[in-house]
Amino acid sequence: MTLLECLFYCIEQKELVENFNRLNGTSIGVDSRSAIEKSIDGVTGYLEVLAEKRNDEVGQFVNFVIEYIYLPVFWNNQGEVA
Repeated sequence: MTLLECLFYCIEQKELVENFNRLNGTSIGVDSRSAIEKSIDGVTGYLEVLAEKRNDEVGQFVNFVIEYIYLPVFWNNQGEVA
């Protein structure tokens, strides 16, 4: 399994993402804003701030997957990722 395959697999695991969000105060995959709130955010330029925040959160998730899921599996299989 490549790193990219591992990342795609992990992001599809709802419970993993929910607990990551809970522990880190992130909101990956969560958007509870109404249509009017989204429109206001677009007009005020807040969407750019949200996009930057989302990129930071996804970066945190990627680092988490690499450190705590991908690398341990990689090293336990002596370099051959299953």
